[in-house]
Amino acid sequence: LLDSLAEISDGLMLYAFFLTEIYQCEYSMERFDRFPKGIEKHYHIYFQRLERELKVLEISQEKFLSFLSALAVAKESLPEVFATTVFGFENPADSMAKRKTTQAINILSSLLVIHEDKSLSFFHKSVRDWLVDNAEHNFSVDVQYGDRILFYLCVKKLNDVKKKSVSKESLAVSGIKYAIKYCIPHMLKGLEDKREFESSVCDYFTDLEVVFASVYVDVNLAVDNLKCLMSPEISKHFSHNMKSIVGKLCFLMRKFVFFLKQYPQTFLQNVVNEGGELLSSKATQLLETRYKDLFYFRLSKEDGPNNALELSCNLSGRIITGIDVSPKHEFVVCCYLEGGIELFSLETGMSEWKIQDYTVEVTPFPISVDLCTLPHCIVFHPRGDLILPGRLDAVLTLAGTFTKGPFQCDQGSSAFTDSCFSPDGSKMGTYYEDHLIVWDISSGIKQRYLSCNTLSSLSFTASGNFLGTTDSENLVSVYDVSNNYELHWKQVSCQSRVEIVSTFEENSWLCRIDNSLCRISHDLILSGDLGSLGSIALPGNLDSSDEFQRFLQNPGQSLLSKIRKNSPQPSRMAYDQETTRYILLGNKSVLVFSCATNVLRVFSVPGLMLAKELAPNDFHLTSLAISLDGDFVYVNNRTTNMLTVFTLQGKCSNSLQPRNIHQLVVVKGGVIILYRSHHSSTPEFWDSGVTQRLSCFDELAGTTECFSVSDEVIACVFDEER
Repeated sequence: LLDSLAEISDGLMLYAFFLTEIYQCEYSMERFDRFPKGIEKHYHIYFQRLERELKVLEISQEKFLSFLSALAVAKESLPEVFATTVFGFENPADSMAKRKTTQAINILSSLLVIHEDKSLSFFHKSVRDWLVDNAEHNFSVDVQYGDRILFYLCVKKLNDVKKKSVSKESLAVSGIKYAIKYCIPHMLKGLEDKREFESSVCDYFTDLEVVFASVYVDVNLAVDNLKCLMSPEISKHFSHNMKSIVGKLCFLMRKFVFFLKQYPQTFLQNVVNEGGELLSSKATQLLETRYKDLFYFRLSKEDGPNNALELSCNLSGRIITGIDVSPKHEFVVCCYLEGGIELFSLETGMSEWKIQDYTVEVTPFPISVDLCTLPHCIVFHPRGDLILPGRLDAVLTLAGTFTKGPFQCDQGSSAFTDSCFSPDGSKMGTYYEDHLIVWDISSGIKQRYLSCNTLSSLSFTASGNFLGTTDSENLVSVYDVSNNYELHWKQVSCQSRVEIVSTFEENSWLCRIDNSLCRISHDLILSGDLGSLGSIALPGNLDSSDEFQRFLQNPGQSLLSKIRKNSPQPSRMAYDQETTRYILLGNKSVLVFSCATNVLRVFSVPGLMLAKELAPNDFHLTSLAISLDGDFVYVNNRTTNMLTVFTLQGKCSNSLQPRNIHQLVVVKGGVIILYRSHHSSTPEFWDSGVTQRLSCFDELAGTTECFSVSDEVIACVFDEER
């Protein structure tokens, strides 16, 4: 008997219950027909009985199935108020509705677990599995339908959130927390018409009070939900403005996530500070109307030291190989010296994606950081929706996926290590090894194949009628585009590499010759010295004389000083004339990065122009430190690259010969010195008077930053490979 029972029970304890029931009722132990043929058969009989009993309360089969569908896909126990609505008792405050809800739940009580807060869940996972599987029975549920039901139930609760101010009391109302936590997941799975996404996100998920409530409930889950909305397959249904708002909110929550866990009420203050014009004004309005009990600070005099800083991007490596900005200044893409490609949003400063295992091929000759512009080995297509990562055959989408390129190229013409576009975006020049190819952008067909030596720079004129190049032997070549690419050339005699920096007027270029800027016309006439590179801040993407003149009138040391002044410590120390690069983002913003640091920043051009300059004796140009015993004072003058050591009596004890000292960290028994390098350096331990090097920490080679932890401990930051 037991063997037979075990065989038909398939290990389910339910049959042990039936066995005891038969035994107690003194039925014949041989009548196995009393046992259901498997758990599925039992559940079917059970649900049929429940359906009959619910009809007495005027709960139809449709409502019963809706309840089961919602309960089957619920992310956690289902709030009782949701069950009330699904059963059709629309007014939970009505005494009759409460009574009917209680009666319905009592009928279903053997099916459910009723928690302390009266929320509901199935008593066993097997019940849900039986409901959602593909078996053909009358109670099979559609999970997408269940998600859709719960989405609309959550939306009703979010409307309540928008009617009342966010507080612990308002969030304690039944169903509110569930709606805040899971409305987005149910929307993504339940809505069939993806066009509804935008309106839902606009009405609820970017509403500051709903987001404020989500921070109160679970800030980590709130971040994860918004990150789901930012995925490429979902965000493609949003407008650019909506994506920008979602990205900004996600950025703010991620930035302050640890603080918000303990002090969620500070969320609106963060939005006021860093939410941008639209979100900041909305947050201010809420704080001045519905949340008057929350204290907040508002900047009344906007002339602070960081007023010009608009955005920061934390890079994953060093940029001395390639960087480009999308045509509409929405994104910046960069390839790293250590390998990898990364795309950043210029709306939020956040990384959109990174491809670690892809290396963009660079020019074989050494890339010098004293060049005004880096090789354009990775560029945006003029349409702005494609990225050309040193290749034309396999290109990247804005979602970070590879696709076939729009160019008709073969293996010999698909790669490039430098490139340029005509100002109207109709032509592209690509350079690889010893050949230069001009492409028609609209058709993707080669227009011209030009043989050349090792190029160091190339650029069309503003008119697009001439293509100019310079090579490793300082040969300046001009190709007449409108005259079948007729070639003219001129040898320029100078010590350093000649470089075309940008276009200048209609048919001329601005060139770097030695340490000066010169104008070269299409007929190779060389104009006079326009200024020294040591005194000019030179953006690397100028294409109009107006923009250039505006920057030319502001000496480079002055602009560099303002950038330092508006940058946070300690990264402001990395900006110098040698390694700092500029890319204009229209007329109002400038993107600034340094080949010596892993941070990229966007500054307001008007803000920089109005900002005060860094004084020559400012702490940030001349850093000071005192030895632990108080006997020595260290003065590191970054202008002269001289480290001077003074004794307590004020007499000069020692001056270290000019070397670029990046950091000096005072420790017990001496100082740690890290020299500034375009790559990385090795920390050295010197005595307190800086007269003798005591040790060189070879095991710490590759250090890019040093920080003091204690008198005897320092922290070292290594490059990407370490």
